[in-house]
Amino acid sequence: VEREFARLVGALAIKPETAPSMAEILTQMNQQNLTHDRKAEILSEIGLCKQKIQNAEKLFLMARMDETAFRRHLEENEHQIARLQSEMSDEAQIRQMIELTANLLADMGSRWEEANNEDKQALAQTLFSEIVFDLDTHQITGFTLKPWAEQFLQIRAAYDGAVSCLEGFPLPAERTMYTATGSASQNPDAGIKITPTTQITAKPPPQNTGRGTSCLSSQ
Repeated sequence: VEREFARLVGALAIKPETAPSMAEILTQMNQQNLTHDRKAEILSEIGLCKQKIQNAEKLFLMARMDETAFRRHLEENEHQIARLQSEMSDEAQIRQMIELTANLLADMGSRWEEANNEDKQALAQTLFSEIVFDLDTHQITGFTLKPWAEQFLQIRAAYDGAVSCLEGFPLPAERTMYTATGSASQNPDAGIKITPTTQITAKPPPQNTGRGTSCLSSQ
């Protein structure tokens, strides 16, 4: 897992001098997509997510929702809000995001081999929401960056001309969130989901759409 993660970090890393041009391209992409109607739609979706959080808080306080469900509901809506807000970022904010992400990736790459398990966990959780590792192939079959850094992956792939994979790693589908189901003992094709906590949960890999197979077979 650790060797494959280090390879993922290397695939995502960029040269510092490419950050300004990547920020410019991403800004242009956002401006093209951010029409008046789209901006109104984003603001409406953000308002809906905030209302869902308030509703969940009320249900939790009334003991009609347990803590696990409340935290999951809160995380999902906060993630969605952060992703939507990133679509409205200006060039300065985008450049700051790209530079921060690039610095975190460089830090991981330089410190990973010598870091202990606790430090590796801390490094990973600064940038990744989750990583899916297939127990059969011993390869990463999916990953999700933190909401504020999701657009980095978008421009990173576009910059290399990648469509469905980046140096063998399948790119996450837009707005796709993995959910844990099943167990490794019940499903021979199960993988493990490595979350930003120390908990490791068994789960099957994402459904094969042909995209993941072609990416992984290219290695």
